[in-house]
Amino acid sequence: RKYVEQRLLQPSQLQLLQDCFAIVDHSSLVQRLEALEQMLAVSPPLAKALASSAGSSGAAGAHSFLAAIAHLLHHRNPHVRLHFLRVVNRLSSCGRAQILKNHATLVDEIGGVAEGDSSRVVSKLAITTLEQLVADDDTAAAAPTADTAAAAGAGAAT
Repeated sequence: RKYVEQRLLQPSQLQLLQDCFAIVDHSSLVQRLEALEQMLAVSPPLAKALASSAGSSGAAGAHSFLAAIAHLLHHRNPHVRLHFLRVVNRLSSCGRAQILKNHATLVDEIGGVAEGDSSRVVSKLAITTLEQLVADDDTAAAAPTADTAAAAGAGAAT
């Protein structure tokens, strides 16, 4: 298991994993999503690596991975929408929610699914996902960063 995990964590392998979702073959999409969910569940380092690459603006496949998530949240098959939300939950639960929140399109798409999805299960999971992202946002907003502390200090000095 460790060998496989080490191989998957290599940048070229992460790119290949992300490329799997750039090709939208509907017949195997659910199976690919289920496999990704399982990999993320058993390998927190893989989840962290994918979440990190998803926030890296320099990685070519990173943006397309998040764009595929946002686009496929409106797929006609509710199982596809459900599995993508589970993948988003796995990525955001590994301490990288701030990376996902930097992609307004993804958050907007999840909000749309939460408000009007035809499947109750998908809608409830979308609501839970949004709550998790907002809760992490509130926590991050409450904790001052070095930049906000410096700005506050500079404002007080003037």
